[in-house]
Amino acid sequence: RSRDAAHLQQQHRRLPRVGPPRGYPRRRARPAPPVVLPRRVESERRRRWHARPPHPACHAHRSPVPRAAMAATLKELLNKPVSIVTCDGRSLVGQLRGFDQVTNVILDECHERVYSLDAGVEQVVLGLYIIRGDNIAIIGELDADRDAKTDLSTVRAEPIKPVVHS
Repeated sequence: RSRDAAHLQQQHRRLPRVGPPRGYPRRRARPAPPVVLPRRVESERRRRWHARPPHPACHAHRSPVPRAAMAATLKELLNKPVSIVTCDGRSLVGQLRGFDQVTNVILDECHERVYSLDAGVEQVVLGLYIIRGDNIAIIGELDADRDAKTDLSTVRAEPIKPVVHS
């Protein structure tokens, strides 16, 4: 028997090792249980979180006008001529056909007015146009009678500079 046991031990030494390499744990360590805070501490953290002032960069995209008031204002302008100034300095004029909750706007019969100091106002016809709400700086109703009377070839103006966020 002792000779057979010695023979088996030699055979065992020659076999390749199966499993993780030496030095690694055979089983994965269980993750630590979550830290459970007393309700009093948790509610104190929530109170401090909600009491802190908002970071200005996080809320820069929010309009000072509540969404309900903005929707009511835009509803009055539906199917009327509007002038829109975008954050990149473009001036667009067209019929307001639709909008949504984030002030994305659909303009029909849209054209861009390109201002210059050398020549008059150039109008580039765009047709049906969709403008993202986060790119809109100003929306205003356009007086169609006054706009029709204005001779845009005599108007000289410096182009509007884009909005720069620092």
